[in-house]
Amino acid sequence: MTLTIGLGCRRGVAATCIDAAVQAAATCLLRAQPTWAAMRITQMATIDAKRNEAGLLAYCNRRGLALRYASADALAAASETAGSAASAGSEAVIARFGIPGVCEAAALWAAALDGNSGPMPTLVLRKMVLDGVTVAIALRPSGVMAPPAPPFSEPRGIADADHDDVPTYPFISLYELAQTDENRS
Repeated sequence: MTLTIGLGCRRGVAATCIDAAVQAAATCLLRAQPTWAAMRITQMATIDAKRNEAGLLAYCNRRGLALRYASADALAAASETAGSAASAGSEAVIARFGIPGVCEAAALWAAALDGNSGPMPTLVLRKMVLDGVTVAIALRPSGVMAPPAPPFSEPRGIADADHDDVPTYPFISLYELAQTDENRS
């Protein structure tokens, strides 16, 4: 089983704000599921309109996480699949992108990409909001293979919306994401 982080953010948000929000989400999930400390987080996902967000790219590069981009249509389909499991939509996101939200749909969308059969991914942490960043975490159930890790031929953490050639990188554990910079080795 692996975890996927879905993320939404305001334009121009700093990598430090993203780090704080992801750390808070990981800590929350770790408190609820302490046995998941070593669970793998292999990727993050967001809407393709965030492709040039410097803070998001810097965060993923620093943490070594693959970043996948989904179209608004793909996220709308993921939101429909989630149904009542998804949080209430944001008026700002609806106005800008025409979908109810980004982070939950992005987490579910990316977690489902690599599994052609088996159970559908589920949200294990619904939308959390901190300083202009929204974070949700989806679980890819057992029986669905995690994507393989190719050699580092591209910049770490940067990926294209075409998921057939998305680079995937070594994972980070839930425990590692929950640590503050002072506690990271």
